[in-house]
Amino acid sequence: MLYPGRIDNYLGIGVNNLIREEGAILTCKIEDILKYYPQFAKEKRLEAPRKMQICVNNKILKKQYLIIIQIIREGNYYINDILDKCEQVGFEDMNYVLETLGLMELEGIIKRDYSGGYRIAI
Repeated sequence: MLYPGRIDNYLGIGVNNLIREEGAILTCKIEDILKYYPQFAKEKRLEAPRKMQICVNNKILKKQYLIIIQIIREGNYYINDILDKCEQVGFEDMNYVLETLGLMELEGIIKRDYSGGYRIAI
């Protein structure tokens, strides 16, 4: 069982090849593992905070998506607020932030409300 590696990082090549070519089982959440080890399913376990999760509703999120999701969750809903906060955390390329917001909207991860503010959709 393996957690997928990033496709844009050479360190993920080995893991991704094992999943694709060797038949390793893709694992995104604890339930994926518990299917194969039901004896542990009833044991109490700690839940990871939502901001730490990489796989949400079976969607594997990119690091830049997680940054924007956290910014929106902190109450920065509007584009200027999101751009300012992204700049503060080192995510400075405005065009890249705008492109990322567009991709997130197309993928159904975020959506705009009637006032133009962004909301989490997943």
